[in-house]
Amino acid sequence: MSDSNPAATPTVVEDGCGDGRWMSVHKRLVSDAQEKEPEVVFIGDSLIAHLSYIEMWDTHFAPMHAINFGIGSERIENVLWRVLNGEMDQMNPKNLCSREIAIFAGCGATCWYK
Repeated sequence: MSDSNPAATPTVVEDGCGDGRWMSVHKRLVSDAQEKEPEVVFIGDSLIAHLSYIEMWDTHFAPMHAINFGIGSERIENVLWRVLNGEMDQMNPKNLCSREIAIFAGCGATCWYK
């Protein structure tokens, strides 16, 4: 039985440019997750990705040991795929309850789905 909502099916971003850029960024984020022990995780689309470039990130989020897993041009199904394929795997389940996870994706999804 197929799901009629495409956002509910984890999906890799189509490599339209043929350079593997999205998968390369995903692998870097998986590596970051292995090297760091974040207390706050932000995961989502370009709005999350751009947080790390503003002063608020340095003053409010970096001191909380936050990590930014934002990738531009993503849709909900892409973020879901990343969560299920490594970016959250290195989070210690014992300590996961003491962590904060902010997910933001899909604000532009209405133009993708009909």
